[in-house]
Amino acid sequence: MTSSIHPAGSRPLRAGHELDAAETPRLWRVHHGVIGVVHDAAGIEERPQFLALPGDLIGADALAGLATPSRVFAVTAAELEAVACLDAASRHEVLSLAYAQSRRQGREIVRLRTGSVADRVKQMLLLLGDDDAGADESDVELPSLRRLADILDASPEAICRVIGRMRQLDLLGAREQHRRARVSTRALTELVPRPGMSSSLPCYRLDRLPAP
Repeated sequence: MTSSIHPAGSRPLRAGHELDAAETPRLWRVHHGVIGVVHDAAGIEERPQFLALPGDLIGADALAGLATPSRVFAVTAAELEAVACLDAASRHEVLSLAYAQSRRQGREIVRLRTGSVADRVKQMLLLLGDDDAGADESDVELPSLRRLADILDASPEAICRVIGRMRQLDLLGAREQHRRARVSTRALTELVPRPGMSSSLPCYRLDRLPAP
């Protein structure tokens, strides 16, 4: 079936940058990258309520008469496409897609914030490498440590130590580009995190993963 949703321009976002207040109420679709979305009328919440991945819509709440996001920011370098709803058919399509999307995003954020820190980091890396689903390895852009701590609801130190342990197990390796890493997707999928992965290990900076 042909989609009735039409693109209406694009907006690149560097990692850590967010949409201006005037842009936030618009309807967007993620072209590439990972986007964090915050709904907080008080404007004090740092943690995203959910993450938007390529193909996801942002701002469909307004079509249902609900409040639009208070903050939309790039977890990794991203590009958004503005979306135009020209008629009732396109609005219906957007709301149907947004409903199914919200259910998936709710499950994802629960997985990212429950269980051991090692399991949360594992889930995040798999999410970042989702574009290469089915491949043995993925090339991913790592968010900043502060952003990871917000998303995973874990301390930066614990996340660093898990990254170090995954590096020792050859589940994660450095790339030449800043903040990019090789993830052994298949091996990581099969990994069962054990207690202690986030303690008694060196703390590695995410932008300086040690070379093999």
